[in-house]
Amino acid sequence: MPRLYARYGYVARGYVKEVVVPTQRELILRACKALLQQVDGVAATSVFRTRTGRIAQEEMPAINLMADGSEPAELTNGGTDQQLTIVVEIYACGNEPDAQADPMVDMIHALLMADTTLGGLCIDITEAGTTWDTDDSDKPAVKVTMRFRIWHRHSRNNLSD
Repeated sequence: MPRLYARYGYVARGYVKEVVVPTQRELILRACKALLQQVDGVAATSVFRTRTGRIAQEEMPAINLMADGSEPAELTNGGTDQQLTIVVEIYACGNEPDAQADPMVDMIHALLMADTTLGGLCIDITEAGTTWDTDDSDKPAVKVTMRFRIWHRHSRNNLSD
């Protein structure tokens, strides 16, 4: 019978097979990206994860999802509650870019609030504020930044449990 080898795999007949287990944070971000790819008017290929480069107006409308920090709180039963903050940036351009972004803001909020446990991955999701920044380069453009707090729990010693 194989011995457990940490959480990464097992030892059988002297061979170690590595099994990559994503953290709960990563699973939550993947679930959020899958939801954001359902936003009307935005191509699934224009939904990014932690894009650092500038988004060109030709790529708009676009959405960028990023983690913005995590605050732990230890529990007495050996677990840890985490408050993960995510940032959803919406990019739109045109004559009235804020009016073009508004339905996307509404749909993103509705998608994330439809199941505030993300199918059991987390405890709760709450809205943490929205800001609107305009840019008057070639065409008027807007970047809407939505923040959400996501509470999840894992064991003290393993971010995947």
